[in-house]
Amino acid sequence: MKHTWDDLNDAYKQVKIALLSIQQAKENLRLNTDYYAAGTCTMSDLLDAQSLYQQSRDKYVETYAQYEVKKREYLQVTGR
Repeated sequence: MKHTWDDLNDAYKQVKIALLSIQQAKENLRLNTDYYAAGTCTMSDLLDAQSLYQQSRDKYVETYAQYEVKKREYLQVTGR
């Protein structure tokens, strides 16, 4: 049971990290959008920022799904 609890906690921490990553990527995208509008960065830079933002959102979905799996495993082990 301790192992499944630890797995659940680790998965929860990964979700929190993924959320932070989304926030950082969103801010990076905002800045690059402003820089592009001002002519101080390239379209390639803007596209990279958009790609990074989408990747961070995808990673969040993956980590949240893994968290739900670990939660279900924990609930089964504890008989809930």
